[in-house]
Amino acid sequence: MYPFSAFSIAWDPVDANPNRLQSSATSATTVRLTWRVQSNFYCDVLGYIVIYEDKRVVIPGAETDFVDIKGLIPETRYEFSIAAYTWETELPFDQTTRVTTPECKLDC
Repeated sequence: MYPFSAFSIAWDPVDANPNRLQSSATSATTVRLTWRVQSNFYCDVLGYIVIYEDKRVVIPGAETDFVDIKGLIPETRYEFSIAAYTWETELPFDQTTRVTTPECKLDC
């Protein structure tokens, strides 16, 4: 009757969470976080939330796949976690990475 076929994909909100979270210190006071956007489900994502120490950084945009975290302390080990958020919920923080900022060679 209709010239198209209908199908459905079982969607679990956690499927929209980013994966392959990685970190690298780009200076003594900055860390770049990168992740892979889940392309099949990112249309439900409004952005991402990164947590570290007692801080929370909101990164808008479903297609965003990196962020630079600035103002860090040299020679300090950090643990970062990331989760996607949608219009209805914040997903679990199930991706974690650790990195140590290098010593400060010049003015920091």
